[in-house]
Amino acid sequence: MFPDALLALDDYDLRSIHHWGWRDMARMAAVLPGESPLYALLHRLKGERVARRKEVVETLFVLDRIAPELARARTLCEVGAGHGQLGLLAAALARGGLAVTQLDRRQPDSFARIQELLTLERPSAKTAVRYHEKRVDRLDALPACDLAVGVHLCGALTDTFADLACAAGVPFAVVPCCESRALLPAGVDLPSGDPEPLVTAARLDRWRARGYAIEERIIPAEVTDRGRLFVCTPDPA
Repeated sequence: MFPDALLALDDYDLRSIHHWGWRDMARMAAVLPGESPLYALLHRLKGERVARRKEVVETLFVLDRIAPELARARTLCEVGAGHGQLGLLAAALARGGLAVTQLDRRQPDSFARIQELLTLERPSAKTAVRYHEKRVDRLDALPACDLAVGVHLCGALTDTFADLACAAGVPFAVVPCCESRALLPAGVDLPSGDPEPLVTAARLDRWRARGYAIEERIIPAEVTDRGRLFVCTPDPA
């Protein structure tokens, strides 16, 4: 199944920071048919020096892992959107059936260029996506949405994002990053090694206490060393 088929490609470093180019499209041709809408969208990015292989590949894996939730959503809020590839590709693939709000402290120049290129293939990459320069830690509430997503939200931003999503009562998917001992609840014995297991356990307990069912979906280590994606859904019970 794509994109996991990328893992079987020989001599192809999925973590490479080289810009997306012709070589990448040649590799895509081996696992993704040329008539695929996704292939056509990725083809627009080749040689434009606006997207790096690592970022593109990780975006493809995140989109794949949250595909069931995206299929049910009409509105998506992406927090910490960065270059905007996830929301732009999601909107383009949805053929106008998904409105996307993207939030980050600064809209990089690359966002407008990526949006322009994808719009050549799918106008919905332009019409359905709005990028707002806002800091997550200064938000009073999330924009109205059916699904909230945050990828590589560093440190306490994961907790801020989750608190906002829980307050809104919306499903959310998050890939945490940069856990530290400072994120542990008061009274927890500080670990001598990696604090990530304890930080994650405390987070999952908090989210469950707020009425969320949680499913962990893994992004392979060949793609990123921060591959724990948590899909959190309000429990109707």
